[in-house]
Amino acid sequence: MKKIIISVLCLFVFSCSQEKLEFIPSKTINNVFFLKNLPKNDSILKREIKDFIHNSKANKKDIYFYKYTYNTRFFLNHKEDSSCMLDDFLEDELASYIITKCKADTTKLIGNYLFYGLKGAEKNIFKAEIDTIIFECRNTDLSSENTNPIIEKN
Repeated sequence: MKKIIISVLCLFVFSCSQEKLEFIPSKTINNVFFLKNLPKNDSILKREIKDFIHNSKANKKDIYFYKYTYNTRFFLNHKEDSSCMLDDFLEDELASYIITKCKADTTKLIGNYLFYGLKGAEKNIFKAEIDTIIFECRNTDLSSENTNPIIEKN
């Protein structure tokens, strides 16, 4: 009985020791965040990023989320240039939040959340889970100007 209690206690302590997910903004590229201390499964990561978008003041603009890695940390303090771009590291792109305008009323917005998961956009770009977070269009205007938000980034 004593061994079971100690085992459960150890399991609890080790499971609580995971560091909190950090959203680190790039200092040089607007609306790009690098995520550190990633959870081990996609469902937790998806929820955390979605909550971040909902609570962000920038949720009316495109937002991009990347793993904080040896490759991507360069972009914390450096801008992209023709020799080195974030798109070169699709395996590290976790999610995108893309804003488009409604076709009939361009003052109204659609905000689509594309979640690639821990495997990154390189493996899941055509299998991205898409959630609509903002939908201001009228029901008769179900299309936007940019019908494929995966291809075009700001």
